[in-house]
Amino acid sequence: MKKNSNEYQRLFQTSRLVIEEVNHNLRSDQQSKLLLRAIDILSPNVVQALPPAFHGISSLEDARTWFNKMTNESRLLVIKSAENQNPIGFIFLHEDEANAIHIGYLLSEDEWRKGYAKECLIGLIDWCASSDSISTLIGGVEKSNLASATLLKTIGFIEMESHDSSTLFYQYTL
Repeated sequence: MKKNSNEYQRLFQTSRLVIEEVNHNLRSDQQSKLLLRAIDILSPNVVQALPPAFHGISSLEDARTWFNKMTNESRLLVIKSAENQNPIGFIFLHEDEANAIHIGYLLSEDEWRKGYAKECLIGLIDWCASSDSISTLIGGVEKSNLASATLLKTIGFIEMESHDSSTLFYQYTL
């Protein structure tokens, strides 16, 4: 993978979605366009159960700070509509000391309940399975987010024991 690419790098595609990786070197014009869209995607309802860095993204400056934090702390994947290439969400991948990949994902509120999360996660699992270096995926879900917890279980994630009172963790072994 080209870590210093200033372009989007396509990782995989599903029937309705294109998933591309971006990093902090994304070309300025492309970055600005993505950040303006991120302001819309990161609405209060979408980020209500997420860490503070996701909240209050209402200006280009806020979005740039968020983008820099995400690209410095994880691999940032953009979920796009295959039909019009419009960003509709994000996936975050972070490798831990045990070589497990922690995943996070979110979709624009306008795209909820259309099956995109399931389609995207199944595509992500298939993509990860084709990599020799990834053996485990871990997803954390706030206990009140029943839709995401149900989705993870439906596609084969197994609930893990957790000492966190507000978050459920699920594991998928490839």
